[in-house]
Amino acid sequence: MPDLNTILRSLGEFILYPDGSLQFCTLQFLALFVVFFGGYLLIGRKRRTLMIAYVVLFNLFFAYKVNGVLMLLMPVSTVLSWMLTRSIRQAETKRWRNIWLTVVILADLLPLLYFKYTNFFVQTFATLLQNNFAPLDIMLPVGISFFTFQAISYSVDVYRNRFREEPTLMEYAFYMTFFPLLFAGPITRAGTLLTQLRDKHHLVLQRSVYAGMWLIIIGMLKKGLVADYISEYNNWIFGDPTAYSGFENLVAVFSYTMQIYLDFSGYSDISIGLASLMGFRLVDNFRYPYQSLNVTEFWHRWHISLSTWIRDYLYIPLGGSRVSRVRRDFNLFVTMVIAGFWHGASWMFVVWGAVHGVALVVHKLLHPLLDRIPNNRPVRILSCGLTFVFVAVAWVIFMLIVLLGAGRQSHHGRKHLRTHRRRLRLALCPAVLRGAAHVFAPLADQLRSAVHARPFLPPARTHVHRVPLAAEAHPSCLHHSAADQLQHGQHTALHLLSVLTLSARIAVSSQTNGA
Repeated sequence: MPDLNTILRSLGEFILYPDGSLQFCTLQFLALFVVFFGGYLLIGRKRRTLMIAYVVLFNLFFAYKVNGVLMLLMPVSTVLSWMLTRSIRQAETKRWRNIWLTVVILADLLPLLYFKYTNFFVQTFATLLQNNFAPLDIMLPVGISFFTFQAISYSVDVYRNRFREEPTLMEYAFYMTFFPLLFAGPITRAGTLLTQLRDKHHLVLQRSVYAGMWLIIIGMLKKGLVADYISEYNNWIFGDPTAYSGFENLVAVFSYTMQIYLDFSGYSDISIGLASLMGFRLVDNFRYPYQSLNVTEFWHRWHISLSTWIRDYLYIPLGGSRVSRVRRDFNLFVTMVIAGFWHGASWMFVVWGAVHGVALVVHKLLHPLLDRIPNNRPVRILSCGLTFVFVAVAWVIFMLIVLLGAGRQSHHGRKHLRTHRRRLRLALCPAVLRGAAHVFAPLADQLRSAVHARPFLPPARTHVHRVPLAAEAHPSCLHHSAADQLQHGQHTALHLLSVLTLSARIAVSSQTNGA
């Protein structure tokens, strides 16, 4: 049994040293949150100033654990954004309001452009000039895309007089550094979080506590159990598409579609659940997106906080739909290209955004013709199926970005990487097409022959490392085999259920006694 000195030394190392592996899906985070939540319940919402200071300190500590010294970027950006936005409020003329708004947006965007896109732009120019390029050693801070967008939305809402309340610096720091939003959002507006924070009569209700518990457990199961389990199969197939049948490649394409949804929506559920335990209600981020009947509806259901942010702060300022049809379609296309570029610094992300932009424009153009089609069940089923297939094929671009990004880390030299890229292009697409042909052939015979010809699982010697879905939008939690992931997910969910049930009872009883 460890002695007291060993325990204190381990605790000191945990506090002093950053840990990039600290994610929502780990028992380390669960233990850390239970300690934090106990202090949060002891302080209570009635001692508002102390509660805000306590949460902000924990937010910064959590940011330090995942980002190291780069966490200093978060308080610096917070103070700078708050001060510059105050200048917008105090400006007496529209000209100076416009100047200060431009200054604050540039100040918010510069860190994001440097940390996320410097290597991309330098590499692009080096390619054009046919020069060799060694990537700069720039670490991307976790969450920088999300708190940058939150800062911009706050400044623009103040400029538009949509948010008239003036928060204190501590309240604004609470909004900018709120730890449930750090990994995967949702991107939260000031009117949503700060309004609840400034409400002195806002209490942690029994309904919000149990709803938060449910969302956290569902999110853990989505991410830690199902998504990571599916990823094992996808990594086997995409690691060497030519070694598998066309049908297996086709299944991998559709399973990757489910993996990316379960991965991202699982993180959103955990984030919303953590905030709900603390008494704050955040906006829903996913509403069954794969039930959409068209691409436009898909973006009304997928990553709602991002799509509405882009609509309000990019598409509408460009003119939105109030301009001519040609200009409207151009605005829509440009907006989706920028949305794709936001996901990552790669031309393939731009292509992915452009594909969705073209699809949205085509749907707008065909809308008068589509309205003439009867709205019955067979038509809805067909529309849902076609939309799902389009989205799944577009996700293949996402998957190629992940694989090529892994190739840069695991293979030495550009020549090997170009060979790997060429092999993926030549092998994956024909394999998927063969798989689609198999689907429309006698399905039972094809499945039977595939099972007899090759085991479902690859040989024991095959080992493909878990690859995260994207650099920031889809962080990875587990890096074990499928069996280990299954066992780990079950144990984590059970621990989470027992601990949070006890915490919920304490929270509800404390609110009842306080009333």
